[in-house]
Amino acid sequence: MSDDGLLPTGSAQIARQCGKVLAKASFGRDRLTWLSYLVLVCFGYVQGSMGPAASFLRAEWRFDYTTVSLHMSAFAGGMVIAGVLGRRVLRVVRRRGLLWIGGAGLAAGAASLALSQYPLQSVLVTLLTGMLGCGAVVAVQAALSDHHGSQRGTALTEANLGGSVGSIIAMSCLAIVTALGMSWRVALVVPLLTIGVLGLAYGREPIAAHSGGLTCGIDRTIVPRRFWALWTTLLLAVGIEWSITFWAVPYLKDALGFSKATATIATGGLFTAIVLGRVLGSQWIRLRRWDVDRLLRIALLMTLAGTLLLSRTSVPLALLGLIIAGLGIANLYPLTLALAMDAGSRHGDSTSARCTAAVGLALIVFPFTVGRLADAMDIRTALMRIVSILVVTAMVTREPRVWARLRRVDKASEDGHLGEQFREELRGCGSSLRRCLRPASIRRTRLLGGAEQSASRPGDTGRVDAGGTEELVGAAGAGPAGNG
Repeated sequence: MSDDGLLPTGSAQIARQCGKVLAKASFGRDRLTWLSYLVLVCFGYVQGSMGPAASFLRAEWRFDYTTVSLHMSAFAGGMVIAGVLGRRVLRVVRRRGLLWIGGAGLAAGAASLALSQYPLQSVLVTLLTGMLGCGAVVAVQAALSDHHGSQRGTALTEANLGGSVGSIIAMSCLAIVTALGMSWRVALVVPLLTIGVLGLAYGREPIAAHSGGLTCGIDRTIVPRRFWALWTTLLLAVGIEWSITFWAVPYLKDALGFSKATATIATGGLFTAIVLGRVLGSQWIRLRRWDVDRLLRIALLMTLAGTLLLSRTSVPLALLGLIIAGLGIANLYPLTLALAMDAGSRHGDSTSARCTAAVGLALIVFPFTVGRLADAMDIRTALMRIVSILVVTAMVTREPRVWARLRRVDKASEDGHLGEQFREELRGCGSSLRRCLRPASIRRTRLLGGAEQSASRPGDTGRVDAGGTEELVGAAGAGPAGNG
């Protein structure tokens, strides 16, 4: 130890690394964590039931694809309402009250959907179910984020894994009851029983409130710009996921000729792939320290590849594409949500509410758009076009350099130099593309050669070192978590 009481530089680095390893190993799941996970399992059950339930109602009541998509849009509208009003409601009932009120409303809404007698009633029921259920999600996300601190990424990934497990359970229950000749409505009673059991087991569990998110007004200065970049990526990620999962059963029935029970079972395979993908993603990040930026890029590419295979008329290829797409979309939402919650961690309730509003907005727009296009064209063309466009757009919006270029173009437009700045950005894009296409061996050789030449000139050493450090920092900060 040095005279000033500090560890030497090497020892300090070793201590920091050991602290990081111990922090990763110290992640614990207490009663509050398990309660949050189980509430999201119940929410995933109800949300996963919406697509098949709307498809079954279409077969009974003979309405079109647009009316089918209205059910998910109504559910998403409730999510937007919960996201907008969530912070204000939390000021009154706190997290514990919102969790139990939302959970009870979620279960009651699922049971009411089973008792619906006409389309307007079922749409209104899904609206209320989405609003109350997503209020519970707002409380769960904020509680997990504050409760686990730096481990919020693991907690939120596992929580969303629980939601996927709930969707698998929903598909399994629907497949079982329809295979046994029973009404599919029987499966929608399960959430009511589940919330009742959770109330008996965890009803007195305290949930701490975080005062940072309980401000009355919306102060945009408390949220960094990178949060809104992540918010946009989150919006697109949810649009990708639910355009596929919501329309999977109608797509398999109408485009590939599956029966109702077979399509439900195949969609259960999709949700199984999502669970497997989230388990693998969590392990790769925690144990192998995979870069989040790389994992998101791989996930988007897998989603695009699976969508292209799903568009084939061959049943084996389509089912393979469905599984690959499930593995791809598995980590889009939880990783982007974890990054967004980290970006706005000082105001957990407000950040959670904004993210919930993004989810609801995506569910309003994209499944409904697929339904409208399916009525105008066919379900295969509509689904493939929307998902492909969303994946490509997400690949673009997740890059902070894109947002930096847009800000520069906007500033040049205000100054009257739009044309010059636009040409400059095109030249920059061309240079970046040439660097990306250049073989890695050539880039490495030029980098090492440049460093040796610079080292031979003592007067330029400081400048070269600063430039090299800046380049490395820029590379490390790339991706959704950067300052762009």
